[in-house]
Amino acid sequence: MQSPSSAEHRRHWYILGAGAIGSLFASFFLEAGRPVTLIGRRGRRGRGKATLRLQRGDSVHRYPLNLQTADSDGRIDYLLVCTKAGEVEAALSDLAPRLAKHATVVVLANGMGYQERLQRRWPAWRFTWGTTTEGAWREAPLAVRHAGSGETLLGSPGQAMPGWFADWQSLGIRCRWETEILTALWRKLAINCAINPLTALHQCANGTLLQPPLSLEVAALCEEITAIASAEGQAAAVKDLPARVDSVLQGTAANRSSMLQDVMAGRATEIDYLNGHLVEVALRHGVEAPRNREMLQAVRELVR
Repeated sequence: MQSPSSAEHRRHWYILGAGAIGSLFASFFLEAGRPVTLIGRRGRRGRGKATLRLQRGDSVHRYPLNLQTADSDGRIDYLLVCTKAGEVEAALSDLAPRLAKHATVVVLANGMGYQERLQRRWPAWRFTWGTTTEGAWREAPLAVRHAGSGETLLGSPGQAMPGWFADWQSLGIRCRWETEILTALWRKLAINCAINPLTALHQCANGTLLQPPLSLEVAALCEEITAIASAEGQAAAVKDLPARVDSVLQGTAANRSSMLQDVMAGRATEIDYLNGHLVEVALRHGVEAPRNREMLQAVRELVR
């Protein structure tokens, strides 16, 4: 009979999305000696053996890595999705023929609004939602810089900690199973919605939002976000939101938000799944959302 530790070690994780976070988590699995394969975009022929380069401080680490595209062969039982929010459904659709009937799918993407749609489309898959404050940016394909350690929360409403979570507990990072994962997702959504669009519109580092007049815009957004989240039954997620946002801004003062980086690179942003989601929730509950609507429209204009 197979021992539990041996059975656990045989679990092979696939990571969909070879950007900064996908590459970073691939390095975590590799450092822990866990079997992992990184899946890049469909049609790209970077398959087979590759080398993942990770820079942490002044140290550079290189790891041999299995690399695939969506149209490679092989069944997938355990999948981590690290794409942009707007790409999650299409990326999963490309990969769907390879997923087991009851595959475990962990989605580690920003924003909200896509979760219900994924569950309706693939009801047999076992979805888990996640959020992370690990910091990373991609310097080149398969080259990532670990900018700062954080905490990763995973969970699924009403679900106890599953056996596969032992794999994540072995990664050597701060990671816990969160029974109130929707509250955690809403908390991160609220903070991102108060910071990211303003940095994109004003082309500034996070710390600039700490000073007037932009700090006044942050405060106004926080007030509106709090009202919207409370109407949705997520008052706990936005408790002390201005103080939480202030703390994040101070801790990341020199950073450029992911939305600002997307705008500067001419890429699509995640605004529809951040402030756009808040606008939809506000409409459903009859709550006014002029500031979030303004953020949504203004950021959309930036990348047209």
